[in-house]
Amino acid sequence: MRLIDTNIRINAVAPGATVTPAHLANKAGEQPGGAKMLEYSKHFVYFPGPECDPIDQANACLFLASDMGKHVKGQVIQVCNGAFL
Repeated sequence: MRLIDTNIRINAVAPGATVTPAHLANKAGEQPGGAKMLEYSKHFVYFPGPECDPIDQANACLFLASDMGKHVKGQVIQVCNGAFL
């Protein structure tokens, strides 16, 4: 609230499952602890839903860093393809 009259925005992007080498290794059971992580996360996340591509996360960051997001302050934007609904 104290930063409303400033150009300080303080936002975050909360990525969901994103197609990366680590994510693919988790799904294939090749990542140490990956199977356990998937077992526990199924209670909180709709999975296997369509994963996001890294560009989807980058586009959210670009929006927040651009003038299009100049009035977005103090928000967490979930880029998760609805996995956390």
